[in-house]
Amino acid sequence: MAASHTAKPLAWFHGSKHLVTNRRLALKLSPFYITVLATCIAFGLDLSLGTFASEATDAFYIIAAAASAYAGGWRFGVVSVGLGLLPNVALFNSPHYSLAIGAYGWEHIIVTSIIAVILAYLVGRLRKEQHALQTLNNQLEHRVSLRTAELEESNRQLEAFCHTLAHDLRAPLRAIQGFSEITLAENAEHMSEDGKQALTRIGNSAEMMGRLIFDLLGYTAIQRTKVAVAQTSLQQVVDRALAILAPEIHEKKATVQIDAPLPVVTGDFVLLEQIVLSILTNALKFTRDNIRTEIRIWAESSASSIRLAIEDNGIGIDPQYHERIFGPFQRLDSLAKYPGTGIGLAIAKKSLERLGGKISVESHFNKGSRFWIELPNSQPTSVE
Repeated sequence: MAASHTAKPLAWFHGSKHLVTNRRLALKLSPFYITVLATCIAFGLDLSLGTFASEATDAFYIIAAAASAYAGGWRFGVVSVGLGLLPNVALFNSPHYSLAIGAYGWEHIIVTSIIAVILAYLVGRLRKEQHALQTLNNQLEHRVSLRTAELEESNRQLEAFCHTLAHDLRAPLRAIQGFSEITLAENAEHMSEDGKQALTRIGNSAEMMGRLIFDLLGYTAIQRTKVAVAQTSLQQVVDRALAILAPEIHEKKATVQIDAPLPVVTGDFVLLEQIVLSILTNALKFTRDNIRTEIRIWAESSASSIRLAIEDNGIGIDPQYHERIFGPFQRLDSLAKYPGTGIGLAIAKKSLERLGGKISVESHFNKGSRFWIELPNSQPTSVE
């Protein structure tokens, strides 16, 4: 038994079908087609309505010329004027047709034609300028997309270079630190005090540079870190940060006061935890001698934002440095007394910017500091 086959249409049939469709579409969108159609509509309206409104139907020809000029330029508007003149001139001596242009004499024909040509020219110029502007916009968007792609590729290469460089640098730094410690441990009795201090400084400098590289990688990683925005309890964020810093709080014998409960915000738990940790770490680090460290945490809500305040009684910051402290690697104090890389607040600021928030400080020297973490309030607030 012969196998049955389903008949398939021939390839040339599909091709011709699409060709016919494309030709019909091109015909529909052709300026000349629009010109002829608009003029015929104007003639038909003039012929049908001329008996009732013979003084107004000449406006149909002017509108047809304007529409033709908008579709294809001022030349098509002139063509529309010419096509509109043909039946009026041909039927000029047939008043029973009630053609508006022809019913009032040659002067009316001339004035109407001049108005239509002027309007067609103006509309054509406007359409040409719009087309030129659209072309420029398209070119600009294309250039912007190309520049954006190039910038993204450059950023990816720069990030890869930073990671490679950091990895290659940290290995010899560990070797320098390790060999300095070994040399100091095995030959301390044969070395002078100056030699011991020199080796100690070498080891400390290598360790410091390693921390700088690590913090720099953390700073650059914020921009590409995926932000998981969700409803986040500030109370849980603060409790988690305090639990991590519990050994330092116990060592400093610091007191922490929280005006609970803290509100819920829209943000990323990990980023918010990192921000709070950075501020609390500074509060525990930059303390005044012979003064017990006190930290207070509370929040304020408004219709547009929620602000979390972290206040301490530490050494404070001179007002002239309030903006500077949020830059990377900015230090205002002695490294020997207050160790660190000076990038924690810069990371906090960059993290908050990714969450659509901001950070600010109110502080004076030897009068403590109050840091404000401000986030958009997406929750409706009731007004009593």
